Amino acid sequence: MKLIFFIHTSLLKQGVLLFFIAFMNTLSGQNNSGYVVYDWFQNMGMPYNSKVKLYFNDHESFFKELAKNNLKQTKEDSTTSFFDVNYEAEESTYTNLKTRKIISQSLVFTKAYVVEEDLPKIEWEIFNEFQKIGKYNCQKALGSFRGREYEAWFTSEIPVNFGPWKLNGLPGLILRVTESKGKIVFEAVKIVINDSSLKNEIIKNIKIPAIGKKISLKEFVPLKDNEADELLKLILSKEDRTNPSGIIKVEKAGRDFNYEVIYEWENKTTGSKN
Repeated sequence: MKLIFFIHTSLLKQGVLLFFIAFMNTLSGQNNSGYVVYDWFQNMGMPYNSKVKLYFNDHESFFKELAKNNLKQTKEDSTTSFFDVNYEAEESTYTNLKTRKIISQSLVFTKAYVVEEDLPKIEWEIFNEFQKIGKYNCQKALGSFRGREYEAWFTSEIPVNFGPWKLNGLPGLILRVTESKGKIVFEAVKIVINDSSLKNEIIKNIKIPAIGKKISLKEFVPLKDNEADELLKLILSKEDRTNPSGIIKVEKAGRDFNYEVIYEWENKTTGSKN
C-alpha cells in the first residue's frame, strides 16, 4: 500500500515539519535505538555536577549516572564501609512503554530496593518555540511532575518518547530539561542514534534493576521519608558504648530536597509537611 501526502507550502513551518517527520517514521515502522549522555546539574542545598546516560529503543529506556573512576571506592578503602554500603546497587531507572511500568533501583541510605510504579502521565503543554541542540531541531514543552515544574526541549527527529530520569511522554527524545527553580538541569552533550556497531551494547545496557527487595512506589515513599531516622538508628547501634556522652542529631531534609515532592495519591500539603 502506498501512502501519498499533499502538503500545502504554507504548512511547511518548522513545527509542522517536525511532527510530520515523526509521523512518517512511525508509519514506516522505523526501529530507533541509541543513547544520550547528559550533563547533569542539581542543587538541593549543595551543588552537584556529573554525567548521566540514557539508553533507549522504541519502547524501553535505561537511565543511570556514569561511573567516575576517580571516585570509585571499595568496602576496604571507603570511610562509609562503616555502614556496609552495597556498591553494586547503583541508582537507575528502567522504563517500559509496553508494560506501562517504571522500575527503579533505589537506595534508602544503605539498603537497596527495586521499586515498581505505573508509568506516570505528565501533562505537557507544547509551544511553538524552537531551537537547535547539537544538530537537532528541538521544540519547547512545559510540564508538571510530582510537585516540580519543568521546561523541556525535545526533538521529533528522534521519535521516541523518552527523556532523562522519569521525564517522558513527549513526541520526541528530550535533549534538555530545566526545573523551574534551576535545581535540576539535564543537557544533552552526546547523542548516538541507530549505530549498528553499538546494537549489542544497547541491548546489554537496557536492563531491569534487580538488586534488593522488590516493593511498590507507595511502599517505598515512607521508607525514603524516614531515611534520616534510620540513619540515626544505625549510627547509634554502631556507636562505641564506652563513650555514650556524645550527642548525635540527624535532621530530616524533607521532600523539598527530593526530585519528587508530592505523589499522585497524596493531597497537596503532604510534601511541605515532610
